[in-house]
Amino acid sequence: MAKDAGYATQGEIDYPCPYCNRRNLQTRANVPYVRGLVLAYVIGAKRLVGCVQCVRGEIYKQQGLSLLVGWFSPVALVANPLFIAYGLMRGLFVAPNPTGVRRLLSEAGIPDPGDAVDVMKACYALAATMIRADGKVDPAEIETAVRLGGQLIPGFDPAEFENVVKANRVPDDPYILAGLLRNVLSDEARQRVYDYLVAIANADGEVAAEEQRLLDGVRVTLALRRRVEALAA
Repeated sequence: MAKDAGYATQGEIDYPCPYCNRRNLQTRANVPYVRGLVLAYVIGAKRLVGCVQCVRGEIYKQQGLSLLVGWFSPVALVANPLFIAYGLMRGLFVAPNPTGVRRLLSEAGIPDPGDAVDVMKACYALAATMIRADGKVDPAEIETAVRLGGQLIPGFDPAEFENVVKANRVPDDPYILAGLLRNVLSDEARQRVYDYLVAIANADGEVAAEEQRLLDGVRVTLALRRRVEALAA
């Protein structure tokens, strides 16, 4: 993987930025957003991690989306200007934050370079991110993930998994997290984690088009080949 330097300088973690894949991880940021619908609205926050340049660019990208689709409800109309103003200011002051990056990576089971990866925690983190991908947490999805985890993954701890879901401290973009895990998990571990995600999606006997698109994207990001495999619930 190409980087601007072959080693981490001060203020960096020696993993590639998941956006540009050239510079090292340098910082993280939490950016609130609002998406207004005609009869409803969604308020959330994006957890970003990458190099300073890419994180700043992603912050501004979120503000652009808010400018386009953040107005279409009374609450969103009030909240959106505040969130946009905060996001623009936050983008100006993005700076290296290696301590924050290490804390976020640790929550996802990703160690400092050279240390052993926590495969189980990585599995929890990516499954939790997939469950949260639509911006909400469905208790039925958690129940399914816990049941299948106990069936498919030796040593699966339901309580620890639920803590990861509820704490919500890992990157909330499945592709970004999969890109980080690709650099630390073995081929076998990546396949095991992905098979678990497929089993969750197939639990109700049908995979929705959006779920399949997400699974395909995660598979590609994890650098796994497509294979035809039936994973029974």
